[in-house]
Amino acid sequence: MNKLLPVLLFSLLTHTLIGQYCTSSATTDSDEWISTVRVGAKTHNIAQSGGYDDQTANSPFYIIRGECQNFNINVSYSGTEYAEYFGVWIDLNNDNDFDDAGEEIIRTTTAYPLGIASNVFVPAGGFTGFSRMRVVMKYGSPANPCGNFTYGEVEDYSVFIENFAPSCDGLMNSSSFEYIESVKVNDIEIGTGNNDGYFRDYCSGYYLNMGMSNSVVLTPGFPAGEYPEVWGVWMDYNKNNSFEDAGEKVFSGSATTDTESFNLNIPNTLNPYEMYKMRVVIKYATPVVHTCNYFSWGEVEDYLVTILDPLGVSVVGEGEVSVRNNVVEKNDIQSLELVKISPNPAQVSTCITFKYERDIPADLEIYNLKGELMKRVENQERTNKVCIDVSMFPEAYYIAKYSLAGEVFSSPFIVAR
Repeated sequence: MNKLLPVLLFSLLTHTLIGQYCTSSATTDSDEWISTVRVGAKTHNIAQSGGYDDQTANSPFYIIRGECQNFNINVSYSGTEYAEYFGVWIDLNNDNDFDDAGEEIIRTTTAYPLGIASNVFVPAGGFTGFSRMRVVMKYGSPANPCGNFTYGEVEDYSVFIENFAPSCDGLMNSSSFEYIESVKVNDIEIGTGNNDGYFRDYCSGYYLNMGMSNSVVLTPGFPAGEYPEVWGVWMDYNKNNSFEDAGEKVFSGSATTDTESFNLNIPNTLNPYEMYKMRVVIKYATPVVHTCNYFSWGEVEDYLVTILDPLGVSVVGEGEVSVRNNVVEKNDIQSLELVKISPNPAQVSTCITFKYERDIPADLEIYNLKGELMKRVENQERTNKVCIDVSMFPEAYYIAKYSLAGEVFSSPFIVAR
């Protein structure tokens, strides 16, 4: 849909979102506060607020129903890091509360001192339009959307909820003789088996890296006897809910009964952190010419894939520059240049070097793309170079998080062998 319309309506409707929800606040955020909130490719940067920050008058986050959303929350400290718990709630039916089924988007029961990252599927169907999102960081115990507590912060945001715009479903008669057994993208493999001709997963965790080869492996399934199959893979690069545009067919195989594999290099014109649709097709004997056409034997699967930019190759707008895996304003580059990670990609180990002694952190946390904590590295000697053993890590994209002078930073790196 046209993004201009909700922006124009936003100024008229914001007043209806304020003052109608349960109150929640921390007594103080002097020790810890939320520094950034990102949903998809959109980020809000926040200063200390005293325990509650009403951000609803600012531009909204976009929430797509029936689609996966990537949430990322970073934390800043005035000194010592603490055991922080996080919660995110969205009023999906716009009834001025966060109590309804599905409105608890994230609620951690484990402490994450440096923040969280998570892919979340937002249910399809229901209300569309402006509503509210509440983000809570609470020290010491799990957070709730309402009520006051001592240490941490609460932030409210406006969101614009819209429906997912589906691509045409792949049309076929039967997957009784052949189907897609599994699709592996880089280190993530999803085995789906026979789904009667069509399957989709819009929160798969698949990712593709700009500036690098991405491994894709396609495995067929045969219930009784093997047949020659032709594979095809498409990417909806321009997000028009079609796979028919030039350059969007990224793989076309020949008839075979074997597993197919190829390396996928994606354009540097895509937006880091955004999700793009990928379609995978297996078809008996002959290639698929048009992805929305009917065919008799085979299967179609659709996925959403997150685009990452670990090498900083994305082409971005004037006044911005791509640094490692994020798009930042030019005045933010100085802070990021205080840290160097090498080698990247890594095979056995990688080292993070801090330029100034005053910026050396006490420890680092390593997360995978799913937001799972892989390793906590203690820097007890406070050296300016911290090396991380990644020999047991699968080949994948990882993020090292650490705190410098009260601000949390992230250094992405790749494990590739």
